[in-house]
Amino acid sequence: MIPPVIPGGPVVPLVVGGTVTGLLGSGLVLQNNGGDDRAISANGSFTFATALPSGTGYTVTVKDQPNILTRVCSVSNGSGTVTTADIVNVTITCAAPRARFAYTANSLGNSVTALSVDVATGEVQRLPGLDVGSGTQPMSVAAAPSGKFVYVTNYVDRNVSTFAVDTATGALSEVLSRVTTGTGPVMVAVHPTGRFAYVTNRIAGTVTVYDIDSTTGALTRITAPPLPAGAPYSLALDPLGRFAYVGDEVSHTVSAFSIDPSSGELTRLPALAPAAGNYPIGIAVDPIGRFVYAANLNVSNVSGYRRNDVTGELTSMSPPSVSMAGNAAGIAIDPTGQFAYVTNSSTHTVSGFRIDATTGALTPLAPARAPTVANPFAVAFDPTGRFVYVGSGSSGAVMGYVLDPLTGALTAMVGVPPVAGGGARGIAFVR
Repeated sequence: MIPPVIPGGPVVPLVVGGTVTGLLGSGLVLQNNGGDDRAISANGSFTFATALPSGTGYTVTVKDQPNILTRVCSVSNGSGTVTTADIVNVTITCAAPRARFAYTANSLGNSVTALSVDVATGEVQRLPGLDVGSGTQPMSVAAAPSGKFVYVTNYVDRNVSTFAVDTATGALSEVLSRVTTGTGPVMVAVHPTGRFAYVTNRIAGTVTVYDIDSTTGALTRITAPPLPAGAPYSLALDPLGRFAYVGDEVSHTVSAFSIDPSSGELTRLPALAPAAGNYPIGIAVDPIGRFVYAANLNVSNVSGYRRNDVTGELTSMSPPSVSMAGNAAGIAIDPTGQFAYVTNSSTHTVSGFRIDATTGALTPLAPARAPTVANPFAVAFDPTGRFVYVGSGSSGAVMGYVLDPLTGALTAMVGVPPVAGGGARGIAFVR
């Protein structure tokens, strides 16, 4: 008997894959149908190792998020049925999550103010009854990238307050004892992996390093390397947490340090610290990692540096600085690296600049300045880069702006800016 002829040729297994965008760091692992783990180390295309026969369903999920917690990766076009061709349209998008709450450190009010953030419009509102006391003269505030903890430096008390965040209401609770710093703590920054925190001690002349307990948020002091010149003030980390940059108030320089990925300890880079202007109290690293800028309060300008992405070393731009409209205090760069904004505390304005992608040169926008709150000090972007916020160093008012992503123009948000507790010296966002 002749067997029946089965139509069609042999079954050809087909692969499932797609593209990854926006990834920072390492540790991202994808799965298909609950297995077939695929580690992803870079942006671009990917495929799973196991091919599937036609008619088989597929479901792509994120098993492990990357170690850089400032990004969250999500899947689109991640499920369906394999038919007659390879699946190539699974999309993995890694992006900063939208902020729901913001916090200001109020140096004149010895408090921290909690604000709600409208995820659609960016408008902020003071959360009634949710201000909390800090130590004496809080100078800066930083949030853990997990959104679970907020840290505040207390200048007079020589310590750091740790607050747990109620992710439902935004309320802060100081559940741990304050941790000692050096004398005159100013800036606090949290490593993008959420594992370490750094504090500049202006009077002690040191940078203190802390390990962060991911469950409790507790800080454990690791080391405090001395700086060769007197008064470290401003502090910023590169996007991957490999290097730290410190502006010194006395030597008028910006020093670069490498960060040990295991211990968080700092090692000063051998190159001489490039000169900055007088009193570099604001510092920012281009989110793409190409440039570093320092806002120099007493000479009303911003110093610019090209950054070596391999060594972390800085080279002064030519010309080395750009003049501001008066007493440059804070500086922030949008997440795409196209625009920079500087607060001018003496003229009550915020200046906007376009960043040259090749040289890092700052070119004033048109208009070059926008009116803002009195004595503006802090300036910060929300994590998505759609909104800019400026805090008053006197009244504590926080003014919000909508950013035009094409021109860099700022449009003030509708409504009266909420007033924090006086002297808003820093703004931090929590998802």
